[in-house]
Amino acid sequence: DPSRWYNEFWKPHFEGTYQPNCGHHALQNLLSDFSNVRQITQNIDGLQPESPQIIEAHGRVGLYKCCPGSDSDTDSDDDNDRPIHLGHRRKSRIARRKSKDLETCPYQYLESLSSDQLVVTENQAPTCPVCGNYVMPQALLFDEGYHAHSFYDFERTEDWLADAEVLVFVGTSFAVQLTVFALQHARETNIPVYNFNLDVLESTARLNVSNV
Repeated sequence: DPSRWYNEFWKPHFEGTYQPNCGHHALQNLLSDFSNVRQITQNIDGLQPESPQIIEAHGRVGLYKCCPGSDSDTDSDDDNDRPIHLGHRRKSRIARRKSKDLETCPYQYLESLSSDQLVVTENQAPTCPVCGNYVMPQALLFDEGYHAHSFYDFERTEDWLADAEVLVFVGTSFAVQLTVFALQHARETNIPVYNFNLDVLESTARLNVSNV
């Protein structure tokens, strides 16, 4: 029931104006002061300016995408032995190829819609101005993979994590795939982890973590 989901869940809770706090300003200062710092954020509120040093891995409130078609039925992936396996590169490549087809809506995988582009009918979920399908928020939902849309930039996320010399976690519940895979990589490579959180991580023989 897209209309009920949109009107009763998404619109009341996720459509609003939010302001950065001192934590977001501190992160922004780190990015400005150190060119080798990279930030992969789960935050979807757009609380920091766009930057080549930031990946909004879970999307951004205020942007939308077309409801996708059926997912590719292939389970095999490219480079299965790569250090970080966050998304499905083969499915992503297939989606990019399909996006070049004039019959495929560009907002299904490659591009994002802003709220003022949507076709809005009272009490109905908004629809796409190009293909007329319902749209979904450009925010990663629990039944989606990181390869669901190019906005999530999962391949660059994988590369950043694989190249990291230190991992720092700030304000996360460690309950999503991104943090699970990042911690798994830290255990396999023994890179140091700094955890600025209420949730404490246990330091073990395989996980070199300092809780702050």
